[in-house]
Amino acid sequence: MLAVLSIIGLSLVADILTTALPLRADDVQWRFQAEGLVLNAAPQWALILLLAIAVGLYGERLGALKAVAILCLALALILAVLLPFFALDFLTVRHLQAQSRLPAFQRAGVKLAGIGALIVPGLVWIGLRALAASTLRIRRDEPTGGLLIGQR
Repeated sequence: MLAVLSIIGLSLVADILTTALPLRADDVQWRFQAEGLVLNAAPQWALILLLAIAVGLYGERLGALKAVAILCLALALILAVLLPFFALDFLTVRHLQAQSRLPAFQRAGVKLAGIGALIVPGLVWIGLRALAASTLRIRRDEPTGGLLIGQR
């Protein structure tokens, strides 16, 4: 299950890379598009990470649980750093839009920024809780000797 979730997550990365390549960091429209692609994929990544945490927890894979918790925190950090740059590029690209498309453009930009801003604290909370759960010892129901009656 973890392998399938990894492949799905990597396919999202491949989709972003194929759309964003070649890199043109000096072009504000390219930056805005790349940031939008990452913010648009963030809910799917969060869901994949949440499912991987559930599999790691219930499958008693504490190493995988710890790795996915670190990935949650890394994704939260990436989104937290990306959001201010997205906002600045949004304000710049907004002036390049035609007046007829401006309301739809603003709604889409605010929606992406809002979703990203809501996902960051959720990912931090989930990552910290999963990191704490990965350090717990799992109690196994080992058979005891049973109750012996009549022996000293």
